[in-house]
Amino acid sequence: SLKRVPEDVRSLLEHCCAPLTVLAERRGVNLVLASQLVEARADLDRDAFEKIISNLLSNAIKFSPSGSEVNVDLNADLSDHSNQWLMIRVEDQGPGVLVEDAEHIFERFYRARLSQQQAIEGTGIGLSLARQLTRLHGGDIELQNPGAAGAIFVLRLPATRAVCSDHPMTIELPQPEPTPSIVETGHTTETKPEQPPAPDAQQSSTPLFEISGLDLSHARPRVLVVEDDVNLREYMIHCLNDRYEMLEAGNGNDGLELARTAKPDLIVTDVMMPEMDGFMLVRELREDANTAAIPVLMLTALGPSGEVEGLTSGADDYLSKPFNREQLRARIHARLGERERILKALEKWRASQSEKQAIEGSDDSSDAEIGPTHPIVEKARKQIMRHLHDADYSVVKLAEDLHLSRSQLHRTLIEHTGSSPGKLMRQLRLEAASELLKQGFSTLDVAITTGFTSSSVFSRSFKNHFGCPPSQWK
Repeated sequence: SLKRVPEDVRSLLEHCCAPLTVLAERRGVNLVLASQLVEARADLDRDAFEKIISNLLSNAIKFSPSGSEVNVDLNADLSDHSNQWLMIRVEDQGPGVLVEDAEHIFERFYRARLSQQQAIEGTGIGLSLARQLTRLHGGDIELQNPGAAGAIFVLRLPATRAVCSDHPMTIELPQPEPTPSIVETGHTTETKPEQPPAPDAQQSSTPLFEISGLDLSHARPRVLVVEDDVNLREYMIHCLNDRYEMLEAGNGNDGLELARTAKPDLIVTDVMMPEMDGFMLVRELREDANTAAIPVLMLTALGPSGEVEGLTSGADDYLSKPFNREQLRARIHARLGERERILKALEKWRASQSEKQAIEGSDDSSDAEIGPTHPIVEKARKQIMRHLHDADYSVVKLAEDLHLSRSQLHRTLIEHTGSSPGKLMRQLRLEAASELLKQGFSTLDVAITTGFTSSSVFSRSFKNHFGCPPSQWK
C-alpha cells in the first residue's frame, strides 16, 4: 500500500530527474526540466513517484538519438477549481510509438516496436507498473501522439495546490562529473579513476585485525549498492566510484549472495525491491556471522515509520529520498569512519588488557573475576581476546586452538576460574563491550564488534551481566 504524504512536487521532480542526467550524458541526450508553476503540491508516495518518473524518463532517454533533447514540463489543469490536476509532460525526439502498439503499450510484458522489424528491448513491465502506481494515486498516464515521431507521455496527478507563473521557468539540473572508465565483471563494477582518490579515502593496506564480514585491507573500501532501479543504481555508482570499489545487485536476493561472497565494507540498500526487500535483506545479513558486521545504509522514502523499521531490522543508518551526491558520500564516509574508530578502540582496549595481564602475571596476583593465573587460562584468554569480534568463534574452535578436547578445556577452566569456556568467552566480550559503550559507540556497533549477531541478544546478555541495559551504561 502507498504511504502518501504532502510533497513539494517541483522539488521532488527535480531530485528525481537529477540521477537521470548521468544516463542522458552517456547517451548524448540533453535532459531539460521546465515548470509553468511557482508552487505545486500533492500527496505522494515518494518511492512510487520516483519509480514512475524514472521509468518515463529512462525510456525517453533510451530511445532518443544522440544530440537530441528530452523535455520534462510541469504544469497544471486548473479548469475545475474543485479538482485541480498536476500535469507532467515527458517528450522525446525518438522514433515514437506505432499506432497499432499504442493501445497495448501499458499492458504488462508487452513490448512495443520501433518499426515493423525491431522490438523495443526491456522486460515490458515498466510502463504497466508506472500506470498502476499512478492510478493508486488517483491519477493516470497517457500516450498523446501515437504514430508520430517523438513520444509524448503525460502524467496526471491530483493536486492539493498549484500556482501558475506568467512565464515558464527552466530548472537547472546538476551536470554529471566526468565519469571514470567502468569495467563490469559479473556483479562487480571495477572503476579506474582518472584522478587519484581523495586523500580521506586512502586506507591502510594492513587492517587493525581481521574481522568477520569487514576487511579494510582493500586498496579502496568496497561498497555494495542493492537497488532495483537501474538508473538510481547507476547514479549512486557514478557518485561513488572515484572513492570506492563498487559492487551492484538489482534485488535483495542477489545482494545477499554478493555480500556473502565479496564481503563488502559497506552496503547501501533500497527498501522496496522485488524478491527480497531491504528490511529482510538486513535481517538476513545480521543473522549470518559472516556478514553481521557489515555496516548497512538504508535508502527510504517511507518517512519516519520506514526509518524506525530499518533501524529495528538492524540497519546502521538511513538516508531519506530524495538525496543528493554530497549527502550520500557524507553518510558512507561517516559510517566507514565510525567502524574504523570502534575497531581502533577495541584494539586499544585489548592491548591495555594484555599489559594488565602481564603485570598481574609477574606479580603472581589474581584477577577478581577470572581467578589465579594458570597457563591454560592465560592461553584461553589470549585466544578469546584475539577473536572477540568473530561471532563464529566457538568453544569447539577454542579447544582446537589450545590442542585440548572440549572436556579437558571445560574441566581446566572450571577448576581454575569457576567459569565454563562459554561463560568466560561471554564475560570477556561483555567487558570489552562495556568499555566501548563508555566511549559513546552505539549499541548495535558495539554488539557486532564484540561478536554478538544481534542487538537483542547482546542487550539481554549485557543486562544479565551488569544489571542494566546497554542504553543506561556509563
